Amino acid sequence: MTRNCITWRDYYDKVLAGWYGKFIGGTIGAPYEGDKRCSSDEGVEKFNIDIEPNDDSDFQIVWLSALEKYGPLLTSADLRDMWMEHIWYPFGEYSYAVRNFRMGVQPSASGSFNNAYFKDGMGCLIRSEIWGFISPGLSDRAAAYARIDGCLDHGDEAVWAEQFFAALEADAFFERDIRKLIDGSLKYVPAVSRTGKVISFVRERADSKDSCAGIRKEILRHFGHPDATNCIQNTGFIILALLRGADKFENCMRIALNCGYDSDCTCATAGAVYAMINGLDSIPANWISKLNNTYSIGVDITRKSNRISDLAYDTCVIGLEVLDHFSNGHVTVSSKPASISVRKRHSSTPAGIEVSYDQPVLYRSKWQRFALSFSPDSLSVPAAVDLKKLDEKTYACKLKEGQEILKSHYKVAVKKDGQSLDIGFATARRWQVAGPFWKAGVRPDCDDRQYWPHGDKMTLPVLQEMFTNVADVDDGYIDEKRWLEAIGNDTPYKADFELESAEDLVPFDSAIGFYGPNCIYAWTELYITEAGKRWLVVGSNNQFKCWFNGNEIGREEKPGMWMPSQHCIAADFNKGRNVMAVKLVRSDLHYMFSFGIKEYEFKHAWQSHWAIDVGCFEGAKLI
Repeated sequence: MTRNCITWRDYYDKVLAGWYGKFIGGTIGAPYEGDKRCSSDEGVEKFNIDIEPNDDSDFQIVWLSALEKYGPLLTSADLRDMWMEHIWYPFGEYSYAVRNFRMGVQPSASGSFNNAYFKDGMGCLIRSEIWGFISPGLSDRAAAYARIDGCLDHGDEAVWAEQFFAALEADAFFERDIRKLIDGSLKYVPAVSRTGKVISFVRERADSKDSCAGIRKEILRHFGHPDATNCIQNTGFIILALLRGADKFENCMRIALNCGYDSDCTCATAGAVYAMINGLDSIPANWISKLNNTYSIGVDITRKSNRISDLAYDTCVIGLEVLDHFSNGHVTVSSKPASISVRKRHSSTPAGIEVSYDQPVLYRSKWQRFALSFSPDSLSVPAAVDLKKLDEKTYACKLKEGQEILKSHYKVAVKKDGQSLDIGFATARRWQVAGPFWKAGVRPDCDDRQYWPHGDKMTLPVLQEMFTNVADVDDGYIDEKRWLEAIGNDTPYKADFELESAEDLVPFDSAIGFYGPNCIYAWTELYITEAGKRWLVVGSNNQFKCWFNGNEIGREEKPGMWMPSQHCIAADFNKGRNVMAVKLVRSDLHYMFSFGIKEYEFKHAWQSHWAIDVGCFEGAKLI
């Protein structure tokens, strides 16, 4: 392994430049965040002094405090605990992670479970800098930190993107060639992944004579996603800005901004990397002066000051601890200030209790396996849960039969050598379903036909009716009034089947092999201990009507793309039993329908956290 040495002054200057690039880039991109159009150059030319708080930096400042508290051996659980104590954000992937944290779902399952749409978001890539800053020359260590961070609230693609940039930033202390940095960091991303493919694609195309606008168009053609915050396309934009804007900080910012989409994040990360490589002097002096050496924090954390210079100093002090623990002398920092004392904490952190799930879900119909990293001293199981031991470290659990009311989640308490861990499992929601139904073919009026598809005067159905189906949300396939009255009164209703949904996105297709358009009626029974208002959050790619406690509360007449928060409906829950019913019409080959419940906090559902106090009522059964 190559031995590298950096002076304290150079180390500090690069970290300082990186933080400045991060804050300035985020400020340039923030006014255009989420705009999928090519932005104008005005955002760069009119860079202003208003430095607003941003999740891009807020999380990393909390992570720095976590490092100061727990030391270089901090775990995902340590970061989760700091998140829950200091960070309020209820947006996108953050809200799904917080719901999982509150239910006891452990990392790494907390990042991808019940997070189908936002698991590939930008929320962890934008946290990569802190891990690179504290790991100068240690790209393996930076990538390892990025993984324990990213898995809190993301799936693999986003975690790989964070690993890539964290490693690149760690190597940028000793390498200035952006192409070499990109090539060296690709080993942290599977080549077959979409993240790996977009990086390699832009790395190659940037050397062509095509315009940035042309390459942007190709990125979107091959890797685009409707979610402006999806990390795949935005990773491509960052790489494009770094390669094509390598000559000048303003050009790097201009390219990142003009690509649009998650522009505050792309500009911030591109700005941090560019400034680390090229130094603080590469940023226009008047832009630096506008910050007045200060940053803003939007979360509940207190630092000794809000000066960027102090933030950089504190980051470097932690970096010395990381080097002391992990570098084995291969990376050294010379000429350290005498006032800095590196804490020796490498043996103080006990081995953590860790768990891996098949799925963090409790079903009625099947056992679910989970494995511990140790043989526990004891396990305590809720009365509603059956548990069986498979081997020394592996167990399986399921819901007990015959219960009328189930909570939204349950926790298994595990103890080992004085440590304890509550392992959380979400309760699968039971849906009862009638259908599928479709519109029968109608014989045509044959008297006025010139040509007959089946032969002269043959009155078989027309081709469209013979070979396709039709279903419409306004057509009735059952007595809907009787159906709503029956399920509303907890009276058994003739359902054709039932299924258990582990996540908000209900797997109706798994139980319906019928091909083509059709209609189903589905209902689920909910239970809450106190009456109150909640947000019902519905997503569908097809036509639907939905009723809550017998009242129609929403409908969609046009098929479209599914996303989980298309319809946010404020609803009053009764104390005890409540019923959510939906009529779904599939216009093509797939049902994509999701249903979740958020707390009502007198603000939009997007700004509210997911509710975990709404359980399941197990009253009327399938007959």
